[in-house]
Amino acid sequence: LTLKKLMNHSAGLDTHSIGTQMPGFLKTIDGIILGNILDPLNNGVQPMWRPGISYSYSGGGYTVLEHILELETGESFRVFGNRELLDHVGMDDSTYDKGLSSMDNLARGCSRGICGYDVKQTNVKAAGGLLVTANDYAKMLIPLMNEGIGIDGTRVFKAKTVRQIMTA
Repeated sequence: LTLKKLMNHSAGLDTHSIGTQMPGFLKTIDGIILGNILDPLNNGVQPMWRPGISYSYSGGGYTVLEHILELETGESFRVFGNRELLDHVGMDDSTYDKGLSSMDNLARGCSRGICGYDVKQTNVKAAGGLLVTANDYAKMLIPLMNEGIGIDGTRVFKAKTVRQIMTA
């Protein structure tokens, strides 16, 4: 099982919906990966088939990837992702931090009315923990579609890296 297979969803791992929870009921990274014996619906991240056989979105695979990165760097994915991805690309209005009801640009299901619940959150960040605005999303997509050159004409990513990312 390689990091590339984890990143391109061909690792053969299940657990598609990591999901968000109410504050106080957040799943841990260990609980997602290993499962919870008290919860018969949570068997952890399980293999579905041999790596490299098929493409299938895997939040569980991205959670494994997140855990490997944290073990290797000694820092949280939240800190690493904010610095190495969002700050690097200039995604100033986006974050891997937890969503809070006090955030001005935070959209949620009850944005048009009064919410009867607090903002749902997640402890894990690689699989669904990014809070991003449309403009910031474009700041990420433009260099990926333009050999690494950003909207302002500066190099954001190495062209070789972009080709590798965009190759099936």
